[in-house]
Amino acid sequence: MKVTYNWLKDFVDIRIPAQRLAKMLTMAGLEVTSLEEKDGDFVFELEITSNRPDWLSIIGIAREVAAITGKKLRFDTHRSRPASSFQYPVSKFEIKLESKRDCPLYIARIIKGVKVGPSPEWLKKRLELVGLRSINNIVDITNYVLIETGQPLHTFDLDKINDGAIFVRRAKDSEKIVTIDGKQHNLNSGILVITDSQRPVAIAGIMGGLESEVGVKTKDILLEAAVFDPITTRRASRKLGLSSESSYRFERGVDCQAVALASMRAAGLILKLAGGRLILSKSTTKPKAKKTTIILKTEEVNRILGTKYVSGQIKKILISLGFSVKRQSGNFKVETPSFRSDVNQPIDLIEEIARISGYENIPTKLPKIIPQENRDAALIWERVRAVRDILISQGASEVITYSLINKSPAYELGFPDAQLISIANPLTSQQEILRPSLIFGLVSCIEYNLNQKQKDIRIFEISKRFQNGQERLSLGLACSGKEFNLLHIKGMLELLLKRLGIAEFKFVAGGCEHPFFQKDVSLLLMSNGKVYAELGMIMPEILERFDIKDLVFAAEVDLESVFPEIEKAQKRYIPIPLFPEVTRDISAILKQEIPVGNVIDRVRTSGIPYLVELNFKEFYLGKQIPAGHKGVTLSCVYRAEDHTLTTEEAENAHRKVLDILRSEFSAQQR
Repeated sequence: MKVTYNWLKDFVDIRIPAQRLAKMLTMAGLEVTSLEEKDGDFVFELEITSNRPDWLSIIGIAREVAAITGKKLRFDTHRSRPASSFQYPVSKFEIKLESKRDCPLYIARIIKGVKVGPSPEWLKKRLELVGLRSINNIVDITNYVLIETGQPLHTFDLDKINDGAIFVRRAKDSEKIVTIDGKQHNLNSGILVITDSQRPVAIAGIMGGLESEVGVKTKDILLEAAVFDPITTRRASRKLGLSSESSYRFERGVDCQAVALASMRAAGLILKLAGGRLILSKSTTKPKAKKTTIILKTEEVNRILGTKYVSGQIKKILISLGFSVKRQSGNFKVETPSFRSDVNQPIDLIEEIARISGYENIPTKLPKIIPQENRDAALIWERVRAVRDILISQGASEVITYSLINKSPAYELGFPDAQLISIANPLTSQQEILRPSLIFGLVSCIEYNLNQKQKDIRIFEISKRFQNGQERLSLGLACSGKEFNLLHIKGMLELLLKRLGIAEFKFVAGGCEHPFFQKDVSLLLMSNGKVYAELGMIMPEILERFDIKDLVFAAEVDLESVFPEIEKAQKRYIPIPLFPEVTRDISAILKQEIPVGNVIDRVRTSGIPYLVELNFKEFYLGKQIPAGHKGVTLSCVYRAEDHTLTTEEAENAHRKVLDILRSEFSAQQR
């Protein structure tokens, strides 16, 4: 909205420069987006917030200026009632309202014998400075009063109103109207119209009709001032694609107490600038203004703002803004004016006091907050960072995926409906549930990277998954490419746990029930009877849905089970070995049903001297391996702590390992 410095001076005795006033208004919450000097005046362009329709007028802005500068607002001259000579029988003119909800108030004034012509230069100049084009003196006056008071007005050529009656009703579906911009509009029952006895003559609150427009031949006019329902006006404006300065204000709500003032102001200017006689003033029942009574305490104001205002300062500010203030039992009883429907509770009044007194005058100090230790949260994120660093050091890249996914894939994969957490009002079909597994997002990432011609992919995500009404901090890990297989995922998890200080864990074949994994190519990572993670090869039928032709291996780790084990782990310093080690490999044939992990666990716990390390090295299936068997290679490391190991000592220890494999697992050396 645009206002001018000189126009504001009609209502407030301003004696400060325009630039300083612009800054004061902005600091008070009424932002001045631009200030331009033009034709000997200053034009302020203001950003009006939707909750302050009272600022859509010169008087509303002047009230703010008066409050922040400590001056008085004056507009008594605009309250004067124009002289009337009631020669037109009141009974011959009617106002009929179909619904008081659609139109709570309608004021009509009939002025006869006007002379339509150009506006005086001062009026043209003021309108042009605020961005309005001069049309003729009658129309210019209604626009002038609109900007001045915030109340939209409209004038009809009285001779074009049939049968001396105005009806305010909903339009009929078959009705049409040509508005003053020359465009025809098809109406319906959702649109409020002003009609005479035969046809619509205006779209209520938005725009007048061309047929009843005031022109150079007009002698008698009907001046309309009304209140129209904001919601009905907004819907009609959107439906017709039609907006105006009037609709902009009606949509935000006008002050019903100011309608009569605006009507009298316009009538007085018409009589002064266009001549004529006011022969009729007629109004429907005036609606009661909605006012709110609020009890405000001085100590509450100072507590919220951190100030030391006395009662007199608070009262002065509120009165300057148009509030009615009375003392009651040491507190203030504040009644809101009709133009401030946005104020409903004490905190709203406190905000007004802060605005007008100046935010810069409110002391700046840190709030008294007693810090509380949240060691658990800090520790969790410290460990998350450790996990991230370990995985990145292994060549994996971190990804972040959406927590919301489509429900259908989860159903198809066998996640029970009772375990899924649905969104009450999903924005799209792709955001229906919270993900029960991180692997949904990881597979999508692999698909995208493969489409970008990336060959070897190793990614992870640390985030929440949601199941059974719970959220669990988890790690998702996935890889795809010719060089990757399940053993790579297994090795990454082994290294992760060892670096976190967890030594006691094992991988168990069979028992993995994860919906994504092929059962015969999957493992469980366990410790102390708890399942830390599930890992395996993603089923080919799932990959087909993503159009992925390569193999994909993945793991899902429950970090909330892993992290407590870190606390229990006893880390101790192990000195660097002083003497060399001896490595011997064992290539053996085992029955298919014997887990390699069981073999390794048995040998490690057998107490064989000098055996310091035993690792799985290779797995083989081929023509040389009998049916129902598998070929494995184990790597044994031997070392003495106090001397260099002899060949005989190493051979004796290695022989004991072979004896266990033969006697307890029926292994055949190859």
